Amino acid sequence: MQKKDNFFKKFLKSIVDVKYYINFNRETLGRAFLYLLIMSILLGGINSIKTVYTATKAISSAVSELNNNNVDFKLENGVMNISSSPFTYKDNDTLIIVDTTKNASEFDMSSIKGKSPNMVYVFKDKFIVNEQNGQNQDVKYSDLGAITVTKDGVINLIDKLKWFSLLLVPLFMIGMFIGHMFSALVVAVIGILINIFIKAKVEFGNLYKLAIYALTLPTVVDIVRGAFSLQVPHFYKIYILGALIYLGVVLKTIKDDNNNMELTEL
Repeated sequence: MQKKDNFFKKFLKSIVDVKYYINFNRETLGRAFLYLLIMSILLGGINSIKTVYTATKAISSAVSELNNNNVDFKLENGVMNISSSPFTYKDNDTLIIVDTTKNASEFDMSSIKGKSPNMVYVFKDKFIVNEQNGQNQDVKYSDLGAITVTKDGVINLIDKLKWFSLLLVPLFMIGMFIGHMFSALVVAVIGILINIFIKAKVEFGNLYKLAIYALTLPTVVDIVRGAFSLQVPHFYKIYILGALIYLGVVLKTIKDDNNNMELTEL
């Protein structure tokens, strides 16, 4: 491996040039980890763009909806007050009943018509969530402590979340690095069997290095899949299988190269 080989050359070669893996096999494990770190920073950052954009767009939409909505609310001393109450709101399979003129015990549940699979009740003293799966949640505002929540306060809090959404970028990078290390380990362990069958005589440490590079193409495919929101059943199995097939071809290439070197020496 020549020192002038930069990350981008190695990245391209790991995808299109099987014979170049002979060089990867001779490099140190530290250089393979450095490659993985740089790839995780670049591809992890790219992979986070869609999620960050979606999150910030949703936050902006929520802020806009609250600003344009004439309904005002305030939670103070364990009591919720909402203007225009009572009213109902239907969203797909969820029906929200709001009546802060009454406590939950004063409300007649049987009076509700056209019930939905998911029901949310907002009362003066508590809110109740009845989910389709039968799991119900009952939360008293007084149990939340001595807090005061206003519409303006919620808008300011949600608006600030746009900056926190940027934290998703390093999380994606770290997640890709750790996930790639684990996946490379899986490929390397299974690769032991391929190594024995082909009789390439490659040590496990080198199998792990080769697995890191062999996962480059499946990782790129995974990012493209996520960018277009393509749902592929059992994709992780396909992801690992793709790397194993590549690793098998690589091991055969390394074996042939070693045999040629032995013949040359003779």
